[in-house]
Amino acid sequence: MKKHKTDLIRLKSPSILLLVFGYLSANTQVLYNNAIIDITQGTFVTVEGSALNTDSLSNMGNLYIDSNFVNNGNATGGGNYFVAGDWENNMVFTADTSTVELNGANQLIKGSSVS
Repeated sequence: MKKHKTDLIRLKSPSILLLVFGYLSANTQVLYNNAIIDITQGTFVTVEGSALNTDSLSNMGNLYIDSNFVNNGNATGGGNYFVAGDWENNMVFTADTSTVELNGANQLIKGSSVS
């Protein structure tokens, strides 16, 4: 069976490889990645809570975050970020052709690095 790159999300870690076709819902209060996450084109990822990026996040799909997004690593891509809480960038965010939509109330854009 041939795997198509556009159909999967890869967590590059010695013990983790997650294949998702179309939709992933992370039912946690915080999504904490201590690995490389690739969200491929056409994929929808929902985080019910905050997302903390401490390594590498490449978003070419659609990332929905119900609370805050904190980038303490490297975030890139040409996908869509939908954030209901604050956007905090403390390391490297390379927008490329990404769209960031802040869709909550009383949100802040903050951090120690330029977004």
